[in-house]
Amino acid sequence: VVRVCGRISEEFNNSVKIDGNELFFSASIGISICPDDGTSVEELHKNADIAMYHAKTLGGGEYQFFSVEMNSEVDVRLMLELQLRKAIEHDQFEIFFQPIVDSRTEKVAGVEALTRWIHPELGIIPPSTFIPVAQETGCIVQINDIVLRKSCLKCKELIDAGYGSIYISVNITSHQFVNKRILESISIALEESKLTPENLIIEITEDSIMKNVTEINGIMKDLKKLGIRFSIDDFGTGYSSLSYLKKFPLDNLKIDRSFI
Repeated sequence: VVRVCGRISEEFNNSVKIDGNELFFSASIGISICPDDGTSVEELHKNADIAMYHAKTLGGGEYQFFSVEMNSEVDVRLMLELQLRKAIEHDQFEIFFQPIVDSRTEKVAGVEALTRWIHPELGIIPPSTFIPVAQETGCIVQINDIVLRKSCLKCKELIDAGYGSIYISVNITSHQFVNKRILESISIALEESKLTPENLIIEITEDSIMKNVTEINGIMKDLKKLGIRFSIDDFGTGYSSLSYLKKFPLDNLKIDRSFI
């Protein structure tokens, strides 16, 4: 089987010319073996498919044998996907604050919104667990809307309680910039909370901002005119290009620990 996979991969190493364009491909191969991985065509095909997706996560051009552990991972992912949709429906997301301190005055200047999924049975589920699933399924857009709205409401509550004109920093994924949805999302959140634009900072990760430089830059400039501020998160983990920082209307740069 391994020799056959090798021959298949070698064939894909050759480029293909279509309409004068030279195209390159790679093959991700999943393998299941009878009877250990199944005794029916359907079961073998399903398990080979699971193994193939694992090969894709390694970057493509790889082959993977099916294992029981893979099946368990798929079961967990399907469970998370189902529960995630219920979490949106039943409003199970809570916002926690991480204070942002001005080192010169030693006073709290603002807060960063941290999202946690409060599952009725599993307890607190961190973003590192559910955000990748949310991005794959498209649920991330609805979650972003919920987080943005709740964050603005809570920030306005703090200001009204006498904490001064602090700001709140909210992490938004690039999915929200598609079709300029973020313009509508921010407008609704600010209108509902009565929070001023100057009290809101939108965080977007370095890799997200580079997915569509021209479009995202245009949207950021439109929001900048309203008074919204922007921060680049995880700088140093992706492109780390100092030159492109001049192109975006940025206010803050959050340098990743690994970069330092």
